[in-house]
Amino acid sequence: IAAIYPISLFLASFSTVLFTPQSTYFSQKRNIFNIFFVKYGWLWTTLIYAYHAARLRRTRPLQAVLRWALATAWWVLVTQWCFGPPLTDRMFILTGGLCEVVKDPNVVDKSRLTTPELLVTSTDCKLAKGNWKGGHDLSGHVFMLTHASLFLWSEIMPTLQMGSAKQWTHSATWAVVALLSLWWWMLVMTGVHFHTWREKITGLLASVVQWIVVYMVGIRLFPQVRAIIGVPSL
Repeated sequence: IAAIYPISLFLASFSTVLFTPQSTYFSQKRNIFNIFFVKYGWLWTTLIYAYHAARLRRTRPLQAVLRWALATAWWVLVTQWCFGPPLTDRMFILTGGLCEVVKDPNVVDKSRLTTPELLVTSTDCKLAKGNWKGGHDLSGHVFMLTHASLFLWSEIMPTLQMGSAKQWTHSATWAVVALLSLWWWMLVMTGVHFHTWREKITGLLASVVQWIVVYMVGIRLFPQVRAIIGVPSL
């Protein structure tokens, strides 16, 4: 299942080499799916996961919360806060990025904006009506959409593989599948319309870190980890 995401992203991005992308509703940053769902992507992921986890019978609630907390912590570190600016903004600055504030239409003031105590986050830059430019902009869309999807797939797979017909048809199962479908489609649209190849690749690489550490290595190989955070179950 995990291979769907790099393959889809590659094919979507490669299609732009063969064909000129056409302007569509999804090529507009302010389409309703982007501003209402993707912008609040982790909130939607959390709500749907909570709905799914609440109906489980063989999973200890605290362990389900711990697995969600680990996924959330990685999302926070990459996109919100990492003992200061998040990892995305730290990478942007380390690769030469800065915030340009235009006080006069003909004058660009770059003097204030690369010192740690001033505008070192994309959020601060936007609030100052500046342009966040010049560095490597890891794709936050690719990161969030893939990270959230891998988390949800890891948690829903036992239900899909071993669940009863009642569990398959439960509204929580349909809600998870619906959100996964939307996240996949928005990833494809991101691949077609936004970001460079390098930005999408780094976003994808960042998105699999927590999934590999927790689900592929920790839960599978270390009994101590399984004892603490449990395993996804029915």
